[in-house]
Amino acid sequence: FWFTELVQNALDAGWDDDNQTSRIEINICNDKIEFSHNGRPPHFRHRILNHKVEGSELYSMVWKGSTKRADIGTEGRFGIGFKFWTYHFNYATLEAENWSCKWKQDLTDIKLSSSNQEDGMRLIFSDCKSESTKRKLHQFCQNPIAVVEEIDRLLSGISMLNRSLKFSILINGEIAWSID
Repeated sequence: FWFTELVQNALDAGWDDDNQTSRIEINICNDKIEFSHNGRPPHFRHRILNHKVEGSELYSMVWKGSTKRADIGTEGRFGIGFKFWTYHFNYATLEAENWSCKWKQDLTDIKLSSSNQEDGMRLIFSDCKSESTKRKLHQFCQNPIAVVEEIDRLLSGISMLNRSLKFSILINGEIAWSID
């Protein structure tokens, strides 16, 4: 799994230099992955910058490519990291500011509803597409250290950040590992 792509996107999602993402959680369950952070949800960019609908970060994340332009300080220009997850799971859900949007990977089943997510955003990838994805989630749930071993380079990078960040890995909702 490409947890590093989600974490990099979360680190890029600060409101401004004074209000950066300070909390990231990955919750691995037997049948889904939940990823949350307290940074800016993706839909705000087009409101603040007055872009057309096609300039919206959510639109770009789901349908096109990246929302990031040729900025040498920003990674993930082509939007591959988020789309990678849709190859492993049939559904993605984005929750932010008390709303939720759930869609099927092929975009045939889109549902809007309310959510209890007020701070930042939560992405939920559910309904595994393959037995290998199910096995990997089960392996992580049975042996949380396997997650830490898989993302050791990411954890090294997080520990060297010169800003405050709480990063937690949860297994079925229980904290298994955390950096403060």
